[in-house]
Order: sequence, then structure tokens, then C-alpha cells
Amino acid sequence: MAEKYPVGIAGPDLNRIGAEYTNLISTHERFALASLPASWRAFQDIVQESEPMLLIVFAEIAPSPDALKDILAKLKKAVVILLLPSHWAQFQGVFEQLGQVRKIFIQPAAPKEVLAYGLTAIETEIARNRSTSPLQSTSGGATSAAVGTRVIAFVSAQGGVGRSTLAEAMGFELVARRNIRTLLLSFDLPTCAPLRLGTRFAPTAAEYLQRTEGGFRDAVQSTADGLDVIIAPDQSTAYAAAMRDGEQAKIHDLVNHASHQLYAAILLDLPTNESAWMVQPLRVANTVVIVSRPTTEGIRACGHVMELLTEVIGAQHRFTRDAFFLVLNHRTPKTVYTAPAFATELAKHAHWSPPVLAVVDEDPEITRAQDGGRPAVSASESLGRAAATMVETFYGQARGTDSLRRGFKIGRIKIRPTEEH
Repeated sequence: MAEKYPVGIAGPDLNRIGAEYTNLISTHERFALASLPASWRAFQDIVQESEPMLLIVFAEIAPSPDALKDILAKLKKAVVILLLPSHWAQFQGVFEQLGQVRKIFIQPAAPKEVLAYGLTAIETEIARNRSTSPLQSTSGGATSAAVGTRVIAFVSAQGGVGRSTLAEAMGFELVARRNIRTLLLSFDLPTCAPLRLGTRFAPTAAEYLQRTEGGFRDAVQSTADGLDVIIAPDQSTAYAAAMRDGEQAKIHDLVNHASHQLYAAILLDLPTNESAWMVQPLRVANTVVIVSRPTTEGIRACGHVMELLTEVIGAQHRFTRDAFFLVLNHRTPKTVYTAPAFATELAKHAHWSPPVLAVVDEDPEITRAQDGGRPAVSASESLGRAAATMVETFYGQARGTDSLRRGFKIGRIKIRPTEEH
């Protein structure tokens, strides 16, 4: 039986709370009602004695916005959903500055929607705490991502290897199947995300590049499954303008800004052209997934990307070898290289090899699903296993460097990363 998360609901109208929330929580498979304070004093006592994992607060329980802000700021572990009465709407910006507050609803708010967001907030916080990858350092010595946030770059040196498909599949697995708050940054041109994910070709990252104040919020779109998405500008002129001298840092700032928005995962779908749209986001990444076909050409391409990231970009942003992983895509019955053979040959060529996380079979159902606007991960068992493996590696039971070096099983294949000593 799945663990139930304790929920506290604070509000001055018990009859209203009982009618709207108590019954829903009593039958919810993941929530258990832990506290129900109906006065300001009782709310203060409950918060000081025992914080629930999720705290839903009707703001009018407090004598003033300042009093509520002060007590919420003292919370250590609870994630808060705040329900503001309409006459307090002008204070929304004040409460949004509190890290404890994950979502603000202006009343009236649908209880099912509030609880659904609460579950996502809890699962996201758990995933952030499980994410064990250390933050990478820039040449200036400053960390570039918020603690607990995985910034995962999907890269390749060849087009058509399925990099975008893998990034989108992992996003679907995180959000739709595990309720983990995730942002996908699709930076190729032209971007395929709107066609595949059912989003629009506007707004784009240009909203942030042109105005940082409020631009990030306006650049984000969401899929029907709840995956947040930002796409690169769809016009070549705007795309190229961001790569001019003096403008490139804004691409880095966009990704860095995203890393502080309490996402558990930020997935970077990066182009292969080694432009600012590839290089600048990599300065924020703390995990790299190299996507390749299991071919001789793929081995050389992987070696090129590894050299680029460790020696060229590494001059500004230090990647350790344990930040790298491989996914082999488009395997067919005639494929020569198994995962261990690919890693062995790559180690001969590049003097080391990342571990192979997953091998994905060639499957025409993937393209059919994408052309039909359906999640490809739901159409291919092999792609689904790969997405689940990536999520479990980064957010499930933590695997340290030693366990990765010893190897692990994916299906019937024993993966043994190879490195020259």
C-alpha cells in the first residue's frame, strides 16, 4: 500500500472545509488528514509542534497578511498551498517570494485542483531531495543551480538520433506518471515540441530574452499532462539575435533562472550545432545524457561530444565524468554493437566511457505517435523502459559512483561502464 502523506488544512470556516476537503481527503489514496486548525492560535500551535507534509491555508485565518507571512516563513519542511480571498489578491507577490509557498489560488478554488497540485508539490519535493548529483562549478566558483534540481542536458553530435524523443519521454514519465514538477527547454531550430506535445509556437524563450521582468513566466507553456515547456524562438532572425556578442549570456540566464523555480527536473533538449543555444545551457547543467545510435559513426560522435564538454566547455564549467550517461537509440535486430561492446569501443577511442543507461529499439510506433500528437513513450515499450530507467537512476534509489562503476542490469543486459586506467 502506498505511503499516505499527512495534510493540514487551516481555515476559519470548519463547515466549509469539511464540505469541500475532508471527504475528499478521507477517500484519497495518497493523503491523510493530520490537522484541522480553525483559529489563528490553534494554527500557530500546530505549525510549531508538528508540520504536515502539505499545508493548505485559507489566508483569512490570519489577522493580517504580515502575520501570515511571518509564520509561513518559519516553516522548515511543509509545502504550502495558499488560498487568498479576493480582497487580499494584491498581496500575492509578497507571498510568492516565500520558498515554502508552492502555489497560490485566488478563492474560490476547486478542491480537487488544489489537492492535485498538492500531490505534485510533495512528489516534486521528494524527488528534489533524492537527487544526489552535486552542483557543477563555474570558473568563477559559484554554483549555478538550486540545491536538489537536476539540470539534465540531452546532447548529441548527430541529428536524427532521437535526442528530443528521449527528453520528451523522460518529461512525460516524470510528470504524468510520477507527479514530479518538470520543465523541458526545447532549444533546437525548428523546434519539434509544439507538434509533438500539443503546445503552440508562441510564446517562446524570446519573452525572457527581451525582458527578464516577468518574461520567464510568460515564456512557459504547459502540456495537457502538466509538463512545462519553453521553446526557442521559431524565427531564424530572433534565434540568431540571441547568439550575438553581448546577448549570449541571456540564454544562460534563462536556464539559470529556471533552475531556481523549484522544479525537480529541468530537461535541456540542445541542438547539435555547438552554438550559444547549446553551449550556454550546458554551463548550468549538472547531468549530461549523450544520445547515440549504436554504430561506429555513433562511437566517434560520442567521443567528439565528450571532448567538447570536458575540454572545451570544461574550461568554464567543470563536468566530472560521473555526470555523464549514454542512451543508445534505434537498435535493430541487425545492430552490431551491444551496449557493453559500444562502451568498450568508445573507451578505446576516447580513453573512457560513460555508463549506458538504456538501449531503445527502433520502433515505427514512436513516429506514428509523434505524428498523431500522442506521447511516444506510451506507444513504445522499449522507450517507456528507457524513460523509467532514467527517472529511477536520477530520482529513485540513489546509485553512487561505485555502484555505477560495478554496473547494473537493464532487462537482461548487464551494463558495465568501461574506463581506461
